[in-house]
Amino acid sequence: RGVTVALVDAAWHLRLKEQGAHLWIAMWPLISVIHQARRAIPEDVLNFVMPQPALLRDYETHLWEILWSPFRARVNEPIYFPQISRGSPYIPDSVKFVCFERVISMDYTLCNKKVRAPEDVDEWKRGVDQVFGWRGTFYKDCRAAVRANGAIIHLNHRVTRKAVNMDALLERIRKEVPKDIDVMTFDFGGKWNVSDDILIAKNVNFMVSTHGAGIMNAIFMPKGSHLVEIFPFLFYGSPFYKELVAGLGFLYWGYNETDRSIQEEAVPSSKGLTEKECAAIDACRVNIKRANYRLSLDSFMPIVSSAIRSWREKCVK
Repeated sequence: RGVTVALVDAAWHLRLKEQGAHLWIAMWPLISVIHQARRAIPEDVLNFVMPQPALLRDYETHLWEILWSPFRARVNEPIYFPQISRGSPYIPDSVKFVCFERVISMDYTLCNKKVRAPEDVDEWKRGVDQVFGWRGTFYKDCRAAVRANGAIIHLNHRVTRKAVNMDALLERIRKEVPKDIDVMTFDFGGKWNVSDDILIAKNVNFMVSTHGAGIMNAIFMPKGSHLVEIFPFLFYGSPFYKELVAGLGFLYWGYNETDRSIQEEAVPSSKGLTEKECAAIDACRVNIKRANYRLSLDSFMPIVSSAIRSWREKCVK
């Protein structure tokens, strides 16, 4: 009885074996569907039909608690079926003969097209807070985070697709800001631990990061946070995280890095290709996605400086 959310054809997107950042991308529409359904039909119980999750790694011991505990009062245990291949048009036999009173079919396009309700994430964060026993440590806004932790500028230092001159960027920013503002690097997923990523993100309110799934951890950052996103070749102007943080009340800056020299050394076949041409060739696309790049600091620093001025005005003062 109640309302059933079925993840069948789109179920391959729910990659529960993934590390935190990719997991939140997959869970984002589901989190909002849960809350929107509860607001629309609060008298009903939610049921889920979804693929049997892969075995979870030890570092994700709390994963199911994070996903389901915040909703436990109104969400039944999921009904599982075996994993299906991408694009399969068939509902597995184990599900075909289950009778549903009402069914909501979720499509992955919900992820950034229609899901922008900050209150969805706020309620979920309160549940996550309870799961880990942190007791109200998600900050109300960026000013509260600065008062608690001091003024810190965070640079996400990726393992792959990273700026080879990140240390030089670090020093340029340190020279530009007062000494009472700390500048530090970190790496989402560095320990491959979901709770560690959340702990980092909830204390961050100014982040500079190369485009990548780690930015998805921004859902745990406080309102009013500032994000500067760098787009290497193949990712120019991607709107995913811009739209995400706009819905969460952040301020956003984007920068397209046009220096492709390091990438072309790593992937010679990409030389002279447009983004569309490279994306159409599997070997080019896959290797460029992982390739490092050089950041043009003289072009990039004015973008960062503008973001820092806004952050100091709105969050630090």
